[in-house]
Amino acid sequence: MPKVTFIIFAKSEPMNFFENTLQYIKGMGPKRAQLLAEELDIHTIKDLLEYFPYKHIDIQTKGILTSLHTVGEGRKKRLVAELRDETGSLELVWFKGVKWQEKHLQLNKPYIVYGRPALFGSHYNIAHPEMELISQQTKKIKAALHAYYHTTEKMKREFVYSKVLSEAIGNILKEHYKDIDE
Repeated sequence: MPKVTFIIFAKSEPMNFFENTLQYIKGMGPKRAQLLAEELDIHTIKDLLEYFPYKHIDIQTKGILTSLHTVGEGRKKRLVAELRDETGSLELVWFKGVKWQEKHLQLNKPYIVYGRPALFGSHYNIAHPEMELISQQTKKIKAALHAYYHTTEKMKREFVYSKVLSEAIGNILKEHYKDIDE
């Protein structure tokens, strides 16, 4: 007669969703989760939700990306783009991440641009703007506050800006708003 073994599991409380690591949140992944843990001591979903922005700004410009080209060589190489709307044009400049931006930006497409405009010579420009391609969803957005979080130089080198943190928090809230107590 075969020997029967019974395994008894003790009933435990279900793990609190907010104690999960960030790597499974849409837009995070293990690399970004590790970076946030190392740089900001943010390990769990709860930690991220409690990491508040230091300011909110309603600075957004909408327009069509009409030109995109590199200027300079070597260490002085930068990417320059032009965003146009019915009122005129705005120069957008990137000194870092030039190849990535060239690969991802699409000419003659509408964008929402976030950043601090500065007067350079006789033209306004925004250095290292955060950009979002306007889709059917974002067309409905008339004004939005943009949250700014403290980040480190290492995070910036890895392209983890305020927008990444805002999107991760937005994804958490969209998926789990029912789990959050007032």
